[in-house]
Amino acid sequence: MPVLAEDDKLQNFVLARRSPELQAVVLQQLERVRREQNMDILNVLDAKGKVLLRSRNPKVRGDEVSDDPMVRRVLSTRKGCGGTVLLAPERLRTEGEDLVRLARLYGGEESAMMTGAAVPIRHFGRLIGVIQMGNLLNGSYEKVDRIRGSMFENQQYRGKPIGTATVFMRTSVSQPMC
Repeated sequence: MPVLAEDDKLQNFVLARRSPELQAVVLQQLERVRREQNMDILNVLDAKGKVLLRSRNPKVRGDEVSDDPMVRRVLSTRKGCGGTVLLAPERLRTEGEDLVRLARLYGGEESAMMTGAAVPIRHFGRLIGVIQMGNLLNGSYEKVDRIRGSMFENQQYRGKPIGTATVFMRTSVSQPMC
């Protein structure tokens, strides 16, 4: 995502934030990227971890997400970071009610596991913000199938895969891999 982080319009929005026209252009760009890349979450934060724009749920902004492990890592190291984190119900709700419904459908609760990344937005070398992106793992069978395929080398018996793979959300640790 470094190309997006280097975009002039996005950087100008993060620096100025006052122009509704520029905000609309950046929001449209973010939503296009989110949909093209099949992301559940694509947010722009300021240099303290405050949400400036949320592409999926643009009406909700101004909240702090600096406690997110990946965001916290970018803010402290000024380097990109990726990993898997757990999203509490209140955080998931701010990202979008449709994501809450998805988590409930596939996990029976309003928490979710997200794989994602956070990258710095720099202007002349100075950290001015963070782009945060991610996908929920709840109900993401293709990712679990890929894990099973790796573990069991895609072996089959009578046309069906041997072995199983399950990802347990409660035993997972919210730890970025940076």
